[in-house]
Amino acid sequence: MRHERQLIAVTQETDDFNFNFQIANLGARHACRVRVRATSKTQAASFIRDNWPTIEALARRNLANSPARSKLIKLQAG
Repeated sequence: MRHERQLIAVTQETDDFNFNFQIANLGARHACRVRVRATSKTQAASFIRDNWPTIEALARRNLANSPARSKLIKLQAG
């Protein structure tokens, strides 16, 4: 039997938290920024640590598709 995923009602107010990092691509460094919507900076940082392999893969894929144009990755924790 298939269970539909239900959205949990957000009872706490959330904010955007930005995390900047650099990634090397074709011998050059590129500035990257990830924006995480979370209830606290601690929760946002934990989300970044827990999902780092996915975030890095998204950043590398975005650089490969369009290295000259900066892109912002937006995520929502929890």
